[in-house]
Amino acid sequence: MNRSMVPRTPRSDSGFALIEVIVSAAVLALVALAVLSGIDGATASTAREKARAVASALAEADQERLRQMPVTTLAQYADSATHVIPADAAPGATTVDGVSYTVVSKAQWVRDDNGAEPSCTDDGRGADYIHISSTKGTLAVKVIDAGKAPVQGITVSLAGAAVPTPQTTNEVGCAVFQWIATGTYSATLNRIGEVDRDGNAISVKANIDVSPGKLALVTMPYDDAARVDASVVTYAPGSTPPSTGPQIASSATQVSAVNGDYSGLLRTWPAAATGTTPADKLFPFPGQYTFFTGTCHYNDPTDSARYTTLNTAAPNGTLLAGQMVQAVPGAPKPANVVQPPLNVQIAKNAAGKPPTKAMSVVAIPVNPPGDACLQPKAALTTIQVAGKWYVARSGTSLATLDAGVPFGLYRFCFKDGTQSFTTSTDYDNTTPPTGAKDATVYSPAAWPGSSCPAVP
Repeated sequence: MNRSMVPRTPRSDSGFALIEVIVSAAVLALVALAVLSGIDGATASTAREKARAVASALAEADQERLRQMPVTTLAQYADSATHVIPADAAPGATTVDGVSYTVVSKAQWVRDDNGAEPSCTDDGRGADYIHISSTKGTLAVKVIDAGKAPVQGITVSLAGAAVPTPQTTNEVGCAVFQWIATGTYSATLNRIGEVDRDGNAISVKANIDVSPGKLALVTMPYDDAARVDASVVTYAPGSTPPSTGPQIASSATQVSAVNGDYSGLLRTWPAAATGTTPADKLFPFPGQYTFFTGTCHYNDPTDSARYTTLNTAAPNGTLLAGQMVQAVPGAPKPANVVQPPLNVQIAKNAAGKPPTKAMSVVAIPVNPPGDACLQPKAALTTIQVAGKWYVARSGTSLATLDAGVPFGLYRFCFKDGTQSFTTSTDYDNTTPPTGAKDATVYSPAAWPGSSCPAVP
């Protein structure tokens, strides 16, 4: 019988040896892979730790290098600077054991009181430092507008103990000059179309002291310039509110302005011969400007120290309202500037008789006690109206006389031919805006002089 045809029993274990070999090989491969992976991870971890150790060593070495630098050199590292090791290697090409390293050195000023970099928000009391001792300091210039909001993009220049590179104000309106020589500086702003509170397009803040290791902080207001077109008017002599009659165009030498938001401010412009006077380069304060003629504070009819509320309360306040204007950038705003009219007459000429012809008159301002400001004299004349000779500038009737002059006290010099007469008492032309209701009549008994003061 053929052996292949002999049936096998179910208990036969033929072929198991081959299976065992295959399983053992698979287990061995898995174990080997795990071991090799562990070895590879350990190697990578060792490499990372070595790289960190090398980087740390390089950083510590650079710190030591920086500590040995003089402060004047160290201050140049205010911006990040790449330090290459070794020194003759190309930037970015430095390697240690095949690994590239780049050391970035940076020196920053910090505040002793808060540990932050200097800024416009610091109070200036803490010290700035890089080194144990210092012979330089920091200056921060903050630029604000009329509403006290920060102004960005303004170039700030310094001059003085040194001339550092100009800086531009950032989003908080701050330009910081770090590590500059100690001493006195002036800061300058100059941008077309903008002015400071005094109307200067080139704004200068002088006498700024920078102390060693300290932060000096100054604020400079700067904003878009505004303009007001001022028209000078007056009323007929003897007018009284509310029956003032129509306003009369009046001549003036100067137009001035003050603003309650800036104590002591007094801006003056030469008055136009005709039409309006452009009062330009005005800082756009939130409060109103008050415009008036004359060059002194006592010419301001709303001066509360001199007139209390007399000219701002009714009915005078209504007459003056047109000359109180808030100046804002953009189209010029109008203002009617009221000059109170003189109500002055002359009754006798040099011959002691009623006048028969016009006389030249000089209105001589009298400054109040304690006030050294003196406005210019005014050249006037006498004009006959209804048989009376009024002091005025021009006109053909009482309703058209331009007798307006700035608020203030006056004396008058009349000249009749070769003789002159000067009044000895003060004429009060301060209130109301319509001038004195009753006329002051001069009847000189003698004409002792031969000339009147010259008018510039």
